[in-house]
Amino acid sequence: MASAPDSASFNVLGQPMTIDLRLPFSWEAFFFAALSFTVANLVFVLKCPKIIKDHRTAAHFRSAGKGWGQLLDYRAEAGFDEKDFFKIHRLLVKGEALSEEDEKKLNPQRRFFPMKQTEGQYNALFFAIHEFAEHSRRLPLWIANILYALGLGLIVSVLVQNLLAVIRVVAH
Repeated sequence: MASAPDSASFNVLGQPMTIDLRLPFSWEAFFFAALSFTVANLVFVLKCPKIIKDHRTAAHFRSAGKGWGQLLDYRAEAGFDEKDFFKIHRLLVKGEALSEEDEKKLNPQRRFFPMKQTEGQYNALFFAIHEFAEHSRRLPLWIANILYALGLGLIVSVLVQNLLAVIRVVAH
């Protein structure tokens, strides 16, 4: 492309016409946008906990036909301590109280409370694992989100440049 001419001239109905062949945007912006998206996807795929990749909500988890066994698998993959998980399970299923120390460690936002419905128990346990996984690997998620935003920002900047170039051409 470096040896391509900047413009092309020709006659249309006896009138000379010149078309500007230079692109009003940077190919580098597209390259770095694609690179940002690629690296963000790699970080997400390699470092994001499986429960976050597979399910955004407990309803999606249940509609996929998953249950207790999959919860335990996600718990292990996320690195959620088994003893801590079963303390929360006892709290939710049996209504057993947590010790003051466990309450501070496992339930800092006071979100978990005894529930008697099975669906509610699954939902609460799902979100306990989901939130743990989200907080335990916060850095890779932030990195992926920042790279996605950077890629999107580069594409938006190219679109704005093109829009402004079209407006300038039309206005003259």
